[in-house]
Formats: sequence, structure tokens, C-alpha cells
Amino acid sequence: MKAFKFKHFQLFQDQCAMKIGTDGCLLGAWAKPDQAVKALDIGTGTGLVACMLAQRFSNLQLDAIELDSYAAAQATANVEGSPFQKRITVYEANFLTWEKEGYDYIVCNPPFFEEASSSANEAPRIQARQEKELSIGNLLSKAFECASPHARMAIVWPARREEEALEAATKSGWHLIRTCELFPTPTKAVHRVLLEFSKHKKIGVTEKLVIEEFGRHQYSEAYKLLLKEFYLKF
Repeated sequence: MKAFKFKHFQLFQDQCAMKIGTDGCLLGAWAKPDQAVKALDIGTGTGLVACMLAQRFSNLQLDAIELDSYAAAQATANVEGSPFQKRITVYEANFLTWEKEGYDYIVCNPPFFEEASSSANEAPRIQARQEKELSIGNLLSKAFECASPHARMAIVWPARREEEALEAATKSGWHLIRTCELFPTPTKAVHRVLLEFSKHKKIGVTEKLVIEEFGRHQYSEAYKLLLKEFYLKF
């Protein structure tokens, strides 16, 4: 069993339905809890985003919750084997019944596959990938309840469903303050968006990021800059 190795920590993922991927890595590198002290990672999986945020922000204390018992156990082991074990606590829990509040920053790589498919035909993977357990509306509404008065929240989401997320955010009380449009290549349409919300209105900022700029595995300078503190190859 090999670990996925980053520059300052490593993560095992054989017990997790959802493996480490570009979406989670970009979210962990882009989210900006620079003024936060207490953060929440919803659906932590391997513990990826929690560990990335802990590396970037040394004063941050994180709760990381995971519904699947196997993934929660693996996230716990990953955190215990990391340099951040004193600042991250993993819980096996359902976010919709989560009772702790007062988080300054909330982050989530949510399930957003709407229909069952051949790549998601096992129960844990369906739970991790699809919205049967946690819709975008329920996620944003519950997160608003758990957040402190000046909190912010960041998610990664399909670009084609951006308006749906924005409508759910507005209904829940969130205001969009940052957007990053993710393009697989310069010639392909945006396929993901990173969205950051605040409880307070601010002037919104929109960024664009191309991942592979010059061909397969030929990454853009902006992509490498964002992930250089994590990926061994950068």
C-alpha cells in the first residue's frame, strides 16, 4: 500500500471511496482562511484539504468530519502521521446533524454527481460522489448555521451548475466574494469553479486558471505556482 506523497505530508487512500484528485488539491491550495482560527472541513475523505490548510496556516485549528466510517478511520490515521496532528481533529459524523458552531472558515469538496454511473456503482463511492446524502442547498444552509458571524466558506463545483450553487448560497445568506474558473486546457471550456462565500457583502473577484497549458502534463505556470508547496514534481 503506497501513500500519496506531498512535500510535507503523505496520505493513504486505499480505504477511501474518493481518491485524491485535482479538485481537492486546488481547493486546498486556493481557499484562503487567512484571518480564521477555527475551521471545518466537510467530507474530509483522506484528510487532504484539512492537511493542506493546516500546512498553509499555522494558527488554524481544524475539525474534519467524514460520514463514511472507513474513510474517517483512514483520515484519522493520516492526520496522526502528519505534522499537523495537534491541530486537526477527525470525526466520523453526518454534517446535517453536526452540532458544533462558531467556525471562522468552512471548506468542502462536495458530492456533485447527480446520477448513478458505471464509475460510481458501489455504495461508498456513490455516497462520496453523488448528492443523495448532501445537496448543495442543504450543505450551504447548514454551513451558514455552523459559521461565525464573520465566516467565509469555499467549495469546488461544476461550472455548468454554478448558477444553482449561487442561488442556493443567496437563499442561505451567503455572498459570493471570490471565483476561480478552472480550464483543463486553453481550448476547452471551464469545467470547474472554485467559489468563496462570505456572510458579508464584498466586491467580488474573478480569476481564471488553465491547468494544462502546453499539452498533456504540461502545466501552466499559474497552476504550478498554486501547488508548488505541495506537489513533489513542482
